[in-house]
Parts: sequence; structure tokens; C-alpha cells
Amino acid sequence: MSTKRTKNAAALPSSPTVDLNALAQKYIQALRAMREEIPEFTMPHKAQPHLVGIASTVSEQAVESCLAVSTTTPVLSEAVDADAVRFSQAYDKALSEVRDEMKITLSGLDYSIRLQRYKNGQATLRVLHFAQRLAKSPENAGLKAYIEEMRKGIRRRHKNGATPPPPPAATPPSIPA
Repeated sequence: MSTKRTKNAAALPSSPTVDLNALAQKYIQALRAMREEIPEFTMPHKAQPHLVGIASTVSEQAVESCLAVSTTTPVLSEAVDADAVRFSQAYDKALSEVRDEMKITLSGLDYSIRLQRYKNGQATLRVLHFAQRLAKSPENAGLKAYIEEMRKGIRRRHKNGATPPPPPAATPPSIPA
């Protein structure tokens, strides 16, 4: 897999000829189609059960014991739909692998997006640095407006992770009566 990452990274030119919007739409359509194909696919919603409590912690071994006892004891066989339980087990086993692969893909996609933003940030800081040096000469005074716009877009992080306090609100001048 690392070979694929390296190959893809090397294959992209500095100004890609790939239509990224079309590619994104293609992936979105594929994901939506996948959702439609998954039986009993349910999006989380306030109206859905919260999936907390003891029922959410029952082990696979306990479910197997439940099936075993319900098939051997007639009274208990009526308390559970064994076919539905087996379907749920198969659903869990089969689609958990898909979910895990999607999580890996999502993690990689998220990092790839943040990496592109980071590269843009590096390029902007590099241009800002050079523009600041060039703006010192009178013939490049027109760069100051661009420099100011770039500075506004740079959010500095504080070492302790705290956000800087907002500037004090300007109080309107009092009008003497």
C-alpha cells in the first residue's frame, strides 16, 4: 500500500490535469450507491435507538449461547427469531470489515486534505515573507495591501492551546447632554 501512495504522489504534477470536482462527484455517487445497496442501512438520528446499555455490550459468545439454548428448548425458541439473530451476526461480520476499510480510507482522505492545506499555507507564508521584503522598496509599495490581506488570513496558535482573548469592544463616544 505504501508503494501506491508513493506512486500516486509522484504521478501528480504541480498543476494537476485531473478534474478534481468530477472525481469527487464520482466518489460521492459511488458512496451513495453503496449506501443504497447495504441492506438495513440506517443513518443515526434522534428517532433511532441510542444503542447504549447492557444490550450494546453483549458478547458474540453470549449470542451463540442464546442461539444454542433457543434451538434446544422449545419455550425459548419462541422468545427469539433465530434467523434474524443469525442475519445480524452475518451482517456484523461481513460489514465490519467494510466499515474498518472505510475508516482507514477516511483517515487517509482527511490527512490528504489537511496536507494540501498545509502545503498552501507553506506557499502563502513563503510569498508573504518575500512580499514583506520587497515592499520595503518604494516601487513595490502596492504589495502592502496584499500583505495585509495575507496577514489577516493567518491564525496564530498559542503554545498552551488557548485562543487569544477577543479585542475589547469599542465603546461609542458619549454625547454630552
